[in-house]
Amino acid sequence: MDWNEFLEYSISFTYGDLFPTMRYSDNKPYRKQVYTKQEIISVIEEFGFPQDWNRLGDKGLERYIEVQIWNEEIIKRYIL
Repeated sequence: MDWNEFLEYSISFTYGDLFPTMRYSDNKPYRKQVYTKQEIISVIEEFGFPQDWNRLGDKGLERYIEVQIWNEEIIKRYIL
């Protein structure tokens, strides 16, 4: 899916898996946050891509950036 297919309000992101990111408290500034397209760009600029700095075996909940898609019309284009 192309990033540009999504309007700002039709997609959201968490820096790490949604459920542990929203539940875990360790005072990292990106915890308990859901981001828009523009906001996640700023988070990536500040902290980098988690898959680059948090390899398997390292400590941390951040293995990837999770995407939540809120537009079924876009999703339907990709269903076989």
